[in-house]
Amino acid sequence: MRIVDLDLTNESAIQQVAAMLVESFATNWPEAWPDMESAQEGVRESFAADRISRIALDQDGTVLGWVGGISQYRGHVWELHPLVVRVSQQRKGIGRVLPEARLRDHRSNARCEWTRQARYPYGQISCEIGI
Repeated sequence: MRIVDLDLTNESAIQQVAAMLVESFATNWPEAWPDMESAQEGVRESFAADRISRIALDQDGTVLGWVGGISQYRGHVWELHPLVVRVSQQRKGIGRVLPEARLRDHRSNARCEWTRQARYPYGQISCEIGI
């Protein structure tokens, strides 16, 4: 698996990410991205200047997961929005690796931790960046 920036010109990857959004959020948050049109719009928003957009690819170039980030506090904090992993690839650590890999590109001492609590039954990821 390799992690790279999602490229604005890579239409195949954009379509794969949009399909992942629709499929992955359908059960627990169907109104987030109810169709391909809204999902494609969400993906394209990730190319704004204050955002990051990274994908995990397998050896064949299939998109396994995507993390988007929105800069907050002059780049000292990144809101992860969204984090999604292809349904068939979930529970393999991809969702843990994606945010940490991107943050390490910005700050070499980023550390992320995945926790599961009663109020977050699907888990919560928090990242710290030393500045």
